[in-house]
Amino acid sequence: MLEPTRATPPILLGESKVGAPGSARWRSLLAFFMRTVSVLWMLHGLLLWRYMIVPNPSPLTELSPMTGGVVVAIAVLDFVAATGLWLVTPWGGILWVITCLAQFTSAIGGNAPVLGGKLQVALCVVLLAGYLALTYLAGAEQSREGP
Repeated sequence: MLEPTRATPPILLGESKVGAPGSARWRSLLAFFMRTVSVLWMLHGLLLWRYMIVPNPSPLTELSPMTGGVVVAIAVLDFVAATGLWLVTPWGGILWVITCLAQFTSAIGGNAPVLGGKLQVALCVVLLAGYLALTYLAGAEQSREGP
């Protein structure tokens, strides 16, 4: 009879097998970073929802239907990505990167001024660079220590 195997989580937190002080440093920093970005993106999603449910005249009604659809889609994706980031899951990071790129392209194109404009673009670039660097360092740390 086959016994079910237990999968190891993609981002391991806590004690490492090596046992050296600070050996899980990059993974812990990545988890802290992901949870911090999760809070920021939850707040951003709440601000976008505020634009959508404000009584008339709503800033969303002044936008074209396609741009309004982009704002609604990004507002939904913000919450889903924030949940994945808070849980420190790989899909949360990937969805956040996709959401950030969608906000980036919308802000660059000038289609949705409610998305934040140049400040949002600068924040996305800085946070994406930090996320990619921490993910690389955490992955290198995990591969050095073994499974």
